[in-house]
Amino acid sequence: MDSAVSAADQDDPNWRIDDLLANRTTVDPEENAAIVIGEALELLPDGWPDHEPPEMPGWVNPPPTELMMAFDRLADLQPNVRLDEQTESSLRAEVKTFLEAVVIARTVADYEMGHHDLWIPPAVIDTLLGETVEAKTAAQLLMIDSAVLAQDGELDGAIDSCRGILGVARSIGDEPFLVSQLMRIAIDGVGINAALRAIGQGEASDAALERLQADLFAESLRPLVLYGMKGERAMMVEMIRRIADEEIPIDHLSGGDSFEYGDPVTPVSPWGRLAFENQLALALEFLNESVAIARLPAHERPERWEAWERWIEEEQAEWHAGWTKTMAILLTPASRSADLALRRAEAELGSMVVLLAAERHRLRHGDWPVSIEAIEDDLLPQMPLDPFSGEAFRLHRPEGRFVVASIGPNGQDDGGEYEPRVWNRGGPDDVGAIAWDGELRGQSPPPCESEQDDGEGI
Repeated sequence: MDSAVSAADQDDPNWRIDDLLANRTTVDPEENAAIVIGEALELLPDGWPDHEPPEMPGWVNPPPTELMMAFDRLADLQPNVRLDEQTESSLRAEVKTFLEAVVIARTVADYEMGHHDLWIPPAVIDTLLGETVEAKTAAQLLMIDSAVLAQDGELDGAIDSCRGILGVARSIGDEPFLVSQLMRIAIDGVGINAALRAIGQGEASDAALERLQADLFAESLRPLVLYGMKGERAMMVEMIRRIADEEIPIDHLSGGDSFEYGDPVTPVSPWGRLAFENQLALALEFLNESVAIARLPAHERPERWEAWERWIEEEQAEWHAGWTKTMAILLTPASRSADLALRRAEAELGSMVVLLAAERHRLRHGDWPVSIEAIEDDLLPQMPLDPFSGEAFRLHRPEGRFVVASIGPNGQDDGGEYEPRVWNRGGPDDVGAIAWDGELRGQSPPPCESEQDDGEGI
């Protein structure tokens, strides 16, 4: 136990949960993006955008609302295709109805960071992250705003709304939970998709593209894996410690009887205390290694994660593991899977940075660059690297498109092809970003369902 604690202390003297939370980056209230987002969300009705549909007798699950169907149609549209009339009408109505909230949310583009106050409950793992999860609502609002602006040809405004979405992601800050950082990259993904749509509708100014490119590059450098792993270490150790020190009953972890901090707890026997101390030491060893892996460059982490998982499996195979190692093994987070998701997001961010630099090169010279090296330094002052290879991103030129791609976790160039259903099981998994040639932007939308029905005579 002493060696594991010493290793954690050497890594970070403030690794324990109370110290970790107390030493998060401070943000002045007037610079806190989370406060601005809260102000915007207060102007939206409860449950937005999932407005509750009217009760429908006989329906177990009521049909989706028009807004949610518009979201689905938007997700299905290629970025270079204009919104159909029905989708445009639905999204435009939302922007008009909640314009005050939209205007406030747009300002988050210029905020560098945010901070949510967190309270750790007795069982630790029950920590609520309501404000963190709700931040995605602001991102959805700005996504609608960007889509409508792009539809109207106001591409600089659409791009700046995408920057606002990235500001929403930054509002999560250095929150020390994997789930928080996974929410952050989900919001980043909303911003990237919105930006691809804006670029797919026409040509924004170099200044607007440069602002977005800088924001994306800065976001790609954030050590999100490290934020999450340090929090997981602190939370798990604190949870086991509270049980061992008779602060909470062990059955509280599995949803046992309601418990208030300070209620009497059944004493832990001397043998039980020894078992908990052993589990705490093992958990700390596991998570010290996970934090060490998180500090590595992205492309160096997979091999270490494989060894880390083998180590846990070997510990689990010990004959006495069921008595002496259960909590340490069962409660260890799915760190490798979380890291894969975060590296994928880093690949999306980095490829988008290169794509924007290439778009600026195209606007300057009239054609796409033949290589990343052909992009001038003033357009790409700092080149992000593929987090799956540690090398430059790959460029591909399928007909009418320009693709910037990572080689993905399978370690091979799939020509820029990416299949969401199998990317994490061997590919094709070339995570990246795609833009269209100028003449293929702003394509006419497919006919809406009512037009199709009329054409078929139904």
